[in-house]
Amino acid sequence: MSTPEFLRALRAIVGVAGLLLDDIAGYVTGARYGVGRALCVVRPGTTEEVSRVIAFCVRERVPFVPQGANTGLVGAGTPDDSGAQIVLGRLIALACRCRGRRSCDSAVRRASLSSRGILI
Repeated sequence: MSTPEFLRALRAIVGVAGLLLDDIAGYVTGARYGVGRALCVVRPGTTEEVSRVIAFCVRERVPFVPQGANTGLVGAGTPDDSGAQIVLGRLIALACRCRGRRSCDSAVRRASLSSRGILI
């Protein structure tokens, strides 16, 4: 499958807004270290879209980098420098079940939980 065909297929899964080709520096540069290149950034909006994107990448043998907040705390959140990988990132949903204090702010990718909080 050619690159344009691959990108069209991804766009069919996640829509125009879910496929980023430009202005992706924040996804390929780690907050602390690591800089790479990516074919594109895919931002699925539902768990079904995540599943379909991953299945499609596996079928087409295209590596992907699942990315959380890209803080650099764990490493391995940025692509390598091959430009062949896609970055899979978006805060789809954060469900907090707590007995105590909780707050979830998806705009800044932060969750504050009590000591008994469970992230799902």
